Amino acid sequence: MSDSELMYFTHAVDGACYGAWYRVMSSTQLEVLGAGILEAGEYGGYSPEESAKSILENFVRLRIRMGSPIPSLETLEHQGEKSDQAEEVQPMSNDSSAHRTRDR
Repeated sequence: MSDSELMYFTHAVDGACYGAWYRVMSSTQLEVLGAGILEAGEYGGYSPEESAKSILENFVRLRIRMGSPIPSLETLEHQGEKSDQAEEVQPMSNDSSAHRTRDR
């Protein structure tokens, strides 16, 4: 794996699933990137992915304790579904009053 290759991962915290990316920066350092997080950490003794999951979990728990939790993947998916429904195109009316322009 090259130093700049981002690896996507998910991790469950208290029954909710969160996602982020990590990349290996050196033989002992990695970087975790996600919603609201850009954090470097060490992975000595653990795999980079396990260390990234630990960093993400600590971040999620901290944000919950602070009262500003980040959205889980389920929440984001649900919001995306609501957004898709709101963006459905409504058929245009044949009513000519909908197309009037002001004459000056």
